[in-house]
Amino acid sequence: MIDIFLTVLCFSGFAYASTRWLKIAPCHAPLFSISFIGILLFFFAIFKHLQVGASFLIFSGFVLSVFWVPVYLQNRKQKKLIPLFRILTFFLILVIISFFLTLKMTFTVVDDYVYWGIIGKYLYINNHLPVTGCPLDSRTLAYTPGTSLIHYFFYLMTGKYSVPISYFAQNIILICALLVVVKENLKKTIVSVCILIILMTLFSGSIFTKLQVDYLLSILSFSIFWIYYNEENIHIRLLTVSMPICFLFLIKEIGFVLGLFILTVMLFDILADYNIDKKNKLKALGFLFLTGAALFLLRTLWIRHVTAMGFMEFHRAICWESIKNTLHIFSDKGIQKGFFIFIKELIIGPADRLNIPYLFWYIFVAFLWLKILKTVRNWERPRFLLFSGTVFMSFLVYVALLYCLQIIIFQVGNAYDYTIGFSRYLNIVFSQIVFISVIIFFHTFVFNGKQVSRKVCILLTGVVLLVLGFSRLEVDLHREKQDIQIQNFSEQIKNKINNDSHSIGIITGKSDNTSKLQFLYHLLPNKVDYSARRFSDENQLIQYIIQYDYILLYNPGPLILGWLKPYAGEENKIEKISFLIVQQDKSENKRLKKFSLERILL
Repeated sequence: MIDIFLTVLCFSGFAYASTRWLKIAPCHAPLFSISFIGILLFFFAIFKHLQVGASFLIFSGFVLSVFWVPVYLQNRKQKKLIPLFRILTFFLILVIISFFLTLKMTFTVVDDYVYWGIIGKYLYINNHLPVTGCPLDSRTLAYTPGTSLIHYFFYLMTGKYSVPISYFAQNIILICALLVVVKENLKKTIVSVCILIILMTLFSGSIFTKLQVDYLLSILSFSIFWIYYNEENIHIRLLTVSMPICFLFLIKEIGFVLGLFILTVMLFDILADYNIDKKNKLKALGFLFLTGAALFLLRTLWIRHVTAMGFMEFHRAICWESIKNTLHIFSDKGIQKGFFIFIKELIIGPADRLNIPYLFWYIFVAFLWLKILKTVRNWERPRFLLFSGTVFMSFLVYVALLYCLQIIIFQVGNAYDYTIGFSRYLNIVFSQIVFISVIIFFHTFVFNGKQVSRKVCILLTGVVLLVLGFSRLEVDLHREKQDIQIQNFSEQIKNKINNDSHSIGIITGKSDNTSKLQFLYHLLPNKVDYSARRFSDENQLIQYIIQYDYILLYNPGPLILGWLKPYAGEENKIEKISFLIVQQDKSENKRLKKFSLERILL
């Protein structure tokens, strides 16, 4: 429970500072604060002061909270402080729910071992971003830091690394995004938050027990639009959304495109807004330009880091020439096949966890849009239509980019007869459109001048708790035995070789690369070989072994075991799961190293 206390105390300081000094609305302050922290951590990391910078931010949060608590106690009856206290109370409730959902949480998918989880552990061990020659999977090191910087912030705050803290920290970002719909009316707030959680779960699955960040991009984009839609003061509005827009890029590289889409929509909306005078409009456009410049600065700094480290960038395959090739729909049979597969998924492919086709959701959103349009006053309709049209055009551009990804990178139509991760990628943009449409519909028609029934609140709350509880139970039920076995075996290995850093080679079965990535995570900071290896003869195997301090066997084939047997001796029977120390004769010629294997752990 110390995690909850520290989190609320630290965040109350930042939230209070945002509302007091920047005049940001209390319900928007948490999202602004977490985005601001993430961006500062990125700068600290890029300039190699991550630990000092994160410690400073933690200290600052606690100092600010010390100012906030006595101020509240002295002025608790003042109306201006009631909204802030209400937000913190609601924040605390969601944090407590998150805490219990993430207790004893473990990684559930390989991606957590490859990137989302392992980056956070690397940061905590080394206190800096991954560098050239680090033991992590080099294929993913060009990805932006994701939410790992926020994870690191919480590791430092609580003074320890653990998997549950990773999930808990990421849930704080989610909760901050959800708080933007909090209103003075408690019942309407409960309904709005519950609807968002249900919709997010429908489109993205177990959101409170997930480290993949696609759903965060959706909910943050929704929150940005919601702030923009509800904040009356144009300058406060743009200030509040500036940090979350930039934070989108740090969460995932596609966030840069989302940020540009959002800025474009806002640009056209500001130009069309006749309620803003010319002077304030120029100031707003200037602030919009500065936000875009900050977004480009973040991307430039990251590209420089990636280039300096020599990391291979994922997007190099996508260029103008390859994009033009995707348009050869009638001349290239492979591209034609991929095009029709893509269109089929776009129209009748499953959009959510209930396998409802996208066509249904298109019709559903169009219906809500028409209903909302009828409530818009005549003189505001051109602006509303321009805003909607810009969002629609941005979605079409995103669909075109997704088409290029599927055809160029995933080779759909040539290498595969199906799309790869289609709904996950499309829903980054499409699900937020659904969120916006549904929530605006509820606020326009359901909430407008009407009281929300207490029974409805209780029912929705019960449904959400049931869904979240089931998602947590699902994690435990679907955890593979291999995960548990590798985790236990890794703990034994670490206890045996102490905390020193060693090089460890892994020999597994022919097609088992998953276990290597799991061992790589669990055995950090040791340098573990995670690459796929195939040994055609005994000499190739020996040349591999002599490179390492230890060799880890995890269910290799009988041929491998037969080749290793002479080097272990009769007293060291090698099993399918064994940990061996490589003992080399230093006096031998370097090209003809003599070695033996000693089993030190079974």
